[in-house]
Amino acid sequence: HGVKVITAPFQAKDPVIATMKVCSYIQNVLVKKAALDAGADYAVSFGHDGFMTESSTENIAIVTRERELLAPKWGVILKGTTLTRLMELGRGMITDGLLADVRHQDISKVQVLDAAEAFICYTTTDVLPITAWDGLQVGDGRQGPVAKELLARMRAEYSDPSSPFLTRFM
Repeated sequence: HGVKVITAPFQAKDPVIATMKVCSYIQNVLVKKAALDAGADYAVSFGHDGFMTESSTENIAIVTRERELLAPKWGVILKGTTLTRLMELGRGMITDGLLADVRHQDISKVQVLDAAEAFICYTTTDVLPITAWDGLQVGDGRQGPVAKELLARMRAEYSDPSSPFLTRFM
């Protein structure tokens, strides 16, 4: 049914820290607390330059009205394995005519609020559609076709025994 997101009340981590695993998660905890205190599911940070970064432990992507799948540049966010795979799956959707482009770029709050779709992605849930941001409806307020298709393609890989993305345990 989608999740509610707010803009985090403070700036994102410095890019030097944002791109690596560290032992201090205080900022992640404070971002999540801000979301819960506001009655939202997640909070998303923006950098000092005004461009979107990530949530406490999740990556964010949007789909523009021109059917472009956009995610923040790797230099300001942790390179999430789920987002990495979704971007690759998205490139296949260009061939299928479902997307016009897939790329990393700076994303402003205006672009987020004008997006046809937005979603959170991470290992536990794969793809969660964002239906509201700061109390404003995102897209048509429901899971969009791109997020739905990306989730279906990712889940199909989980059930395909020949998938090169499955880890075999003995």
